[in-house]
Amino acid sequence: MINSPNFGFLDDYLAEYALRAERYVFEDTNTCLIKLRQFAERLARHVLEIHDFEVKGKSLNELLQCLRGSQFLPPQIRSHFYLLRDLGNEAAHEGKGDEGTRADKRDAYRTLIAARELAMWYQRTFIKSDERFGPFRPPPSTSDLESDLRAELAAQRDVVARYEIDLSFARGKVVELEKIKQDLESEALQYYESLQTMGEERDAERIDYEEELRRLRESVRPVTDSGLASFVTRAQQAAESLGLTPSDSLHVPLAQIRVVFPRESRCCHASQLLAQSATYGFVKSYCTKCGISELIYKTDFMELELWVACPNGHGRMKPTYVGKIYGYECPECHWRCCLASLLPQAHELGIKKTRS
Repeated sequence: MINSPNFGFLDDYLAEYALRAERYVFEDTNTCLIKLRQFAERLARHVLEIHDFEVKGKSLNELLQCLRGSQFLPPQIRSHFYLLRDLGNEAAHEGKGDEGTRADKRDAYRTLIAARELAMWYQRTFIKSDERFGPFRPPPSTSDLESDLRAELAAQRDVVARYEIDLSFARGKVVELEKIKQDLESEALQYYESLQTMGEERDAERIDYEEELRRLRESVRPVTDSGLASFVTRAQQAAESLGLTPSDSLHVPLAQIRVVFPRESRCCHASQLLAQSATYGFVKSYCTKCGISELIYKTDFMELELWVACPNGHGRMKPTYVGKIYGYECPECHWRCCLASLLPQAHELGIKKTRS
């Protein structure tokens, strides 16, 4: 790529004449206009070659006629081609620019701007559609320029200066955003590593838990056949006393659980366990220290926070009354069971009553 403030994005083949025109825009306007005409001819020929037009031996007028008949040339771009052709012809055949008048220099300067717009149109159309360009950068001027032209150049140089300030600010933002990006990537990496460490710790905890569960299972005293049969009999009797159908009675729990009452005993201020107090499904709390029982009130029952699952797969059942005793009911299928069917009888708690 050539070193040019306005045509550096073009390849050398297309930018050769534009670079020379840029060099002589104020010192030799005649040469500048001729070089810009040659630039227009080379660019037109190159565009037509891209579209498989036959361009060999054709003049600039013939090339522009081909472009005019095509559908891909916008009117503004076409007018730029004609501007470069007309002023270039005047420079070549009539000596326009030889005297270096103010009008000649102004025409050369504005024609150079038109040539850059042609170059940008070509670059975005055929090379890179999203390429970004800065403002036109006025070439260095000589001291003999007219004051109004110098003022115009100064104004455009102010535009360039503001653009460079904005560009410098944007670059600073880019550096700042890159720093933020690196910090975020570093934090994400640390977070991922911490998650990995946590996962390994969780795996170790799971292994320990499974080992402890296995040990507890092995330490549990197996239920004898007679004991299980006795409990099944009691469960069926409890179901019948509640008025459950034979099919419902099949779902009466066949396991006893030890439930800790959420309130300490009044007698010894010790923990309490729940158990069946008598037949027909009544439940009391028993002090684990002396064995004295206490009544369970409705508020006590609601605070048990037991998670009793529906056997039909509908999830957690709600605490309620089953007949006149405490129990649980599924809100969807309305299957019910009593609290007593989940608990052992009082004498099975293994608590020795020490006082009456």
